[in-house]
Amino acid sequence: MLYFGKERILTSSDGSGMKWNLLDGTADFRDAIHPYDSPIETNVKSPYGNRCFHGEKAWNYMAFPVKLIEGKTYCFSLSIRFANTAHYDMRGYDGDEVQFIKPHLFTDLSKVPVNEWLRPYAIFKAKKTTTYNMAISPADSIKADYGDYMLVEGDIPAEWNYSLKDFRKLVGGG
Repeated sequence: MLYFGKERILTSSDGSGMKWNLLDGTADFRDAIHPYDSPIETNVKSPYGNRCFHGEKAWNYMAFPVKLIEGKTYCFSLSIRFANTAHYDMRGYDGDEVQFIKPHLFTDLSKVPVNEWLRPYAIFKAKKTTTYNMAISPADSIKADYGDYMLVEGDIPAEWNYSLKDFRKLVGGG
């Protein structure tokens, strides 16, 4: 159990209705990796007040490693603000590790509002138990600020929240 002073803090087994983020370090991208090219650091803050990165090239987005369990369904969401329009889509792609059920975050990037924060999501199922690099990016060059990655178990998107590990660090629980 986790305590703050003498008060018990929620754990992942508590049924509070709140969803813990399955991705660690999403407030500041400290646990992120970048599999392609180099992202652009920015002083922009997300709608939740977190650190953002700026992308200008296709697939130029940060990723977070996460352990997925075979047969479980997950929902990934993020905050994103586009500075211009582009064509094509923004989606997740099926592979050996996952199968997307609701793959498209946007089916046509030429129709998204510009300079407005959006909260798209995608739903997928783990095909096997594995460590997966969670990230979704446009399939076209488009300028965008992004952050607030959130991954939860189930098929319903959740508002951004810390992971249980991050929350414990915030309150001094290690």
